[in-house]
Amino acid sequence: MDRNNMQSLYYSCWRLATDSNALQALIAEVETNRSNTAISELERKFRSLTHLDVGFTPGNYYTPRCIVYTELIETPELSMGLFGMSTGCNFPIHDHPSMLAATFVLSGRLQYRNYDILSRERGGVINLSLCMEGEARGGELLFLTPKRGNLHQIQALENSVFLDVFIPSYNDIDRPCTYYQEIAPNKVASFVPQLPFKSLPYVGRPLY
Repeated sequence: MDRNNMQSLYYSCWRLATDSNALQALIAEVETNRSNTAISELERKFRSLTHLDVGFTPGNYYTPRCIVYTELIETPELSMGLFGMSTGCNFPIHDHPSMLAATFVLSGRLQYRNYDILSRERGGVINLSLCMEGEARGGELLFLTPKRGNLHQIQALENSVFLDVFIPSYNDIDRPCTYYQEIAPNKVASFVPQLPFKSLPYVGRPLY
C-alpha cells in the first residue's frame, strides 16, 4: 500500500520510538556529527513534505506575539507537533529530559542556540555551555539529544513554521518541560514564562 508523505514520516518516527537500536543509531550519528543512514533517511522524509501535507496555511499560523500549535500525535513514545511563530516571537531556553528532538523548518528563518549542561545547583539553577548556534531556514533539519544540546531557545527572525518530533514525549512525572532564564553568564534558573499559545486542529494528510 502506498503511503502519503505524512504517513511515511510518521512510520519512520514510530520505528525510532519503538526500536531502541534504531534510536541509538540516530543519536550516535547526531552526537558525532556523522550524517549517515539514519539521519539521511529521516531528512529525506522531512524534505518530501509540502504545506498541503501538514495542513499549513500562512494566514492561520502567523499570529503576532503568539505561538500557534497543532498537535499531530501524542503518545508516551512519540509526539509530533506543528508550530507557527511570527517575526520576533521567542521560545525561552527549555529542556528535553532524556529525549531526542528533531525540528524541521518548513518555512521562514529561525535563530537557535543549544546548550549542554555542565552542572546543576540547588533551586533549579544550571551551569551551561553553548553547544551550537545559528540560523535555520526552510528545508533545514535540527537535532538535539539527551546529551548534546538538550537545552535550546528559538527566535523567529521571519514568520516561520516548523515541525517538531519528540522521542519519547514530555510527561508530568519524569519528563516535564522546564523553562529557564539567564541569571549570569552561562548560568540559568528555572522560571514559569507567560507564553501566549493558540491551538489549531490538524487538517493535514492522515498520519496512519
